[in-house]
Amino acid sequence: WGGQWEDGISNSREAGLGVTSPVGLFPRSAQAPLGLEDMAGNCWEWCDACRYEDMQEVGSPRVLRGGAFVLVAGFLRSSNRYWYLPEVRFRFFGFRCVLAARRQP
Repeated sequence: WGGQWEDGISNSREAGLGVTSPVGLFPRSAQAPLGLEDMAGNCWEWCDACRYEDMQEVGSPRVLRGGAFVLVAGFLRSSNRYWYLPEVRFRFFGFRCVLAARRQP
């Protein structure tokens, strides 16, 4: 949506919800051609196979991407990266479920 905050685009601190939100609550952020929604904000998303700084030992930090409802809009982007140990739980850490769309005949 560009560099300026716009109401109704994502679940950030500016939205004022203070909790995670269901997918589709911000319809202006939907990318209809690709079928993607809520790609910025809501919760930090754990990355399954990514370890921070390529550390391979058990218990090493894992990558979180995106940003969460506790952050200001300027920090919400899919390229935003952070790390935590996998056993750490916060209400603003989560994951994204992806379902491949059926091909149209």
